[in-house]
Amino acid sequence: MKKNKIIFWVATIIIALMEGVMPLATWIAAPQYMTFGTKALGYPDYFAYTLVVGKILGVIAIVLPKNAR
Repeated sequence: MKKNKIIFWVATIIIALMEGVMPLATWIAAPQYMTFGTKALGYPDYFAYTLVVGKILGVIAIVLPKNAR
């Protein structure tokens, strides 16, 4: 059982780093690159920032699990 928990948390941390920290770092360090992908698809600039906020909230929801009662 402990082996499964370790595998779960390692995978969760890797996903959290990729999905949460990298977009946040791009927003802080290189904001000029934030809208490249969404501009090419024809979306307005604010949509890219909304995606980053959504990704960060999603990572928080995944990393901090709550037990259903």
